Amino acid sequence: MATKPPGIPEGHKANFETLCRAAEHGRLALLHCQDCLTGADAYLVTAVGDVPGSTDKVMSPFAVMVSGDPYERYLPPAPGGGFDKSSLPAGKAWKSCDACQRRGWLHVLNSDHGKRIERCDACERFTSDEQAVDHVHELAVLAHDAMMKGAGL
Repeated sequence: MATKPPGIPEGHKANFETLCRAAEHGRLALLHCQDCLTGADAYLVTAVGDVPGSTDKVMSPFAVMVSGDPYERYLPPAPGGGFDKSSLPAGKAWKSCDACQRRGWLHVLNSDHGKRIERCDACERFTSDEQAVDHVHELAVLAHDAMMKGAGL
């Protein structure tokens, strides 16, 4: 028997209602932004508000447009609860990974190699330890750049 997922959080429901009202009044915009954690382009659905006493506008982001094929990334809810894994595209296998929480890499300490980054052999997201290390390095550089930019440096 499938377990029923928790309901949609109240905050998401309230934000959705706000989006619906903004749409009714023609106050939605699609805004091209940059993800400060990854450096990737992001496209946000925003509600457009007026700044009192000004002609300025304020953009309030509510949702991020899905990049890539959403049918390969998300599972729809199943009628009896849980999620419909039968909708996975052919050849795709969704794997839960308790070892790495689907990061694909682990920070390990062992007597042979000391501290190091290794690929997670349980989910096999990366094909080698080197590919996992490169990924972690890229994330660290992007996070550093985002922090420096946020600090005005």
